[in-house]
Amino acid sequence: MEEEKSIQAKGGKARASKLSSDQRIQIARKAANSRWASDLPQASHDGPLHIGDATLIAAVLPNGKRLLSQGTVLQAIGRSRTPKAGTGGFTTVDGLPFFLQAEVLKPFVSDELMMSTTPILFRLKTGARTVGYDAMLLPMICEVYLKFRDHLHKQLESGDSQEREKAATLTKRYRHIVEACDLLTRGLARRGIIALADDVTCYQADKAKEGVERIVQ
Repeated sequence: MEEEKSIQAKGGKARASKLSSDQRIQIARKAANSRWASDLPQASHDGPLHIGDATLIAAVLPNGKRLLSQGTVLQAIGRSRTPKAGTGGFTTVDGLPFFLQAEVLKPFVSDELMMSTTPILFRLKTGARTVGYDAMLLPMICEVYLKFRDHLHKQLESGDSQEREKAATLTKRYRHIVEACDLLTRGLARRGIIALADDVTCYQADKAKEGVERIVQ
């Protein structure tokens, strides 16, 4: 059975290698549309979440899962708001989303982060379809980039000439993302992300009201 799966996998790769870029995009878009066609959980609460200069869309699913919309997460950390065309926000390599795929970042990606990067398809209260991430992913993403920054600083201070040159190049390339993550971390330090999401969506207030009504009944 394993041999048969291996043969099928090789055949799939061979067929994929013959596809044009446009054909690959169409296949990816069709797969994304298929995922959207299924029944999606709808947020019971949602609203804008302001952290420093960034505004994210927070939502809470009926099961209590706190989410942040993918587009606003990307925008907040200084990345493109829209993933590669046709991927529907699901581009992954080694289980990582595209904004954490760089080899220079992988040493700073924890197992906990790896387990939290799966995009979640859902609908906002308005019914709009959205790709979201677990709200706890945001501070973990920031931590990756800040650890990367600290590593580069060490290379600039104590590395050899080649290491310093490489560190200077990477520092310049990732500066805008690192700065965005630093600002987000400072904002998140004031209050936990869960408390913020609950505040802007009135989730805890509604839950408390429901609890009182149950007691009265």
